Amino acid sequence: MTGTRLRSDVKAELAGGRQLAFEIQRKPLDFKDWDRRHGGYQNGGVRDL
Repeated sequence: MTGTRLRSDVKAELAGGRQLAFEIQRKPLDFKDWDRRHGGYQNGGVRDL
């Protein structure tokens, strides 16, 4: 999603520039919210866990 700013709980950058984002949720996300967040990371080239 263009313009979506996401801030993960923990972010790691691996050798070669690969980025990982770790998110911890206290309560379940509905699909719409999960899809928005996952899509935002994916579009930014970040693997979310």
